[in-house]
Amino acid sequence: MKVVTVTSQEEAEQAFSLEFPREEAKQAFPGEPAGKAFPGKPAGKAFPAEPAGQTPPVEVRCIPMRGPLNLTPWLAGGRICRVVCAGGSGAEEVPLDFRWVRDLRTACVRAGVPFLFLSTGSHLVKDGKLYRIPEEQREVQAEKSGMSYIPGHNDGAKIHYRLPDREELFRRLAGSKFRSGFHLNRKDLGYLREKGEQTIREHAADFVRKRLAPENPPKDGKQTPMRGHPVFPAQHATACCCRSCLEKWHGIPSGKVLTEEEQGYIVDVIMEWIRRQA
Repeated sequence: MKVVTVTSQEEAEQAFSLEFPREEAKQAFPGEPAGKAFPGKPAGKAFPAEPAGQTPPVEVRCIPMRGPLNLTPWLAGGRICRVVCAGGSGAEEVPLDFRWVRDLRTACVRAGVPFLFLSTGSHLVKDGKLYRIPEEQREVQAEKSGMSYIPGHNDGAKIHYRLPDREELFRRLAGSKFRSGFHLNRKDLGYLREKGEQTIREHAADFVRKRLAPENPPKDGKQTPMRGHPVFPAQHATACCCRSCLEKWHGIPSGKVLTEEEQGYIVDVIMEWIRRQA
C-alpha cells in the first residue's frame, strides 16, 4: 500500500497529478484494493504486498486537514482504498471545520471508499462555534461524531441529527435560486388530476425506496430526472433528489439505509410541495 499525505486542495492537485494522471482518471484507475483494516489507525500490515508490476492501492491521509478537500476526481477509480482525516494541534494550527469533514466523508460514501475521522485536533469549528478540544478527548470526540464509514456497515446510522422545522425548511428552499426555479408544468398538473394525490404519493414512496433509501444508491447525484413525473421536480425543489442534498438540507446522514420513518418524512415533504403547487 502507498500512502499519500495532503493537507490542502493545492497539495492534493499536485500529489494526484503525479500519482493519478488525468488521462488515467478518465478511464478509471487500474488495480483493485487488496484488502483493508478498518476502523483504527493506519497499520502497515493492513494490506498484503502487491505482486510485481501491479499498481498498489493508495491510502490518502488528510492530516492535518487545513481546508476543504475535493477528492472526487480521484475517488471513483478503485486506486484509493481509504481516506483518513484529522485536525491539527497547536494554537497556530488552522481550526478543523466540521463541514470539511462531512463533505469529504460524503464524497467517500458516494465513491464507496472507506473513511476514517481520526481526531478533531485541538480546535474544531462546528455550527459556527469554535471548540477547544483537550488532547485526551480528540479521538474520542471524532469517534462519537459517527463520521467514520465502512461500505456496507450502515455506519451513518450512528450519527445523531435533527430534522428541520417544516416551515423553516420551505423558507430556506424559497430563498434558493435553484430550488425555487422548479414548478409543476401543465402536463404534470394534468397527470396529478388524472391519477389523484394518493397514487402520486405511492409513486413518490416507490422512488424514494428504490433510489434514495439504500446506503449508497447507484449513480447518487444523478438518480433523479428533472422531468417526466410530478415527483421529479418536487424532489429537486425540496432537495430530496440525492443523498448529499438530503444531508445538506435535511440533516439526514449519507452512508446509512433510510428508515421507514425517514422515507415517510421525505415523501411528506415532496407531497407538501406538490400540494402548494397544485
